This record gives sequence, structure tokens and C-alpha cells, in this order.
Amino acid sequence: MSKSHNDYKILIVATHGYERSELRVPYEEFKKLGADVKIASLSNEPIQGWDNGDWGDQITVDYLIKEINVQDFDCLILPG
Repeated sequence: MSKSHNDYKILIVATHGYERSELRVPYEEFKKLGADVKIASLSNEPIQGWDNGDWGDQITVDYLIKEINVQDFDCLILPG
């Protein structure tokens, strides 16, 4: 039996200065499909993206990198 999009767990690993389009586009598209998308970073503080030569919006961090177990996820995204 194959998984539905709602069953997929996706992890995006990023830090300050991530390219906005490289994180936000997959994040939002997978969310629209119903996937469980989480963000991991070096700190629990929100991280800020880089967009068109200037600082962009922020995104909330769900996990510290040191806390994650990659076996818990179906997909890993590394913007950059």
C-alpha cells in the first residue's frame, strides 16, 4: 500500500540566510499537499531568509539539528 501525501514526514534543514525560494517553495507546496513538514536548525530561534539581495521573512524552527533522527522522516531538503 502506498502512502498518501498526508502520511509523508518531510524535514527541511536550514540556518539564517537561507535562500527564501529554496525553502519556502517546497515548504508551502508540500504543506498544500498535506505533508507534515518540519524545520530543523542550529538554534530554536526563528531563522531569517535572504530574498532578492536583502533579509526576508522568518520561519519557526521545530527541532534542533542535534535532536533529529533522520529515520523519522521520508524526505530531507537542504536549501542552498
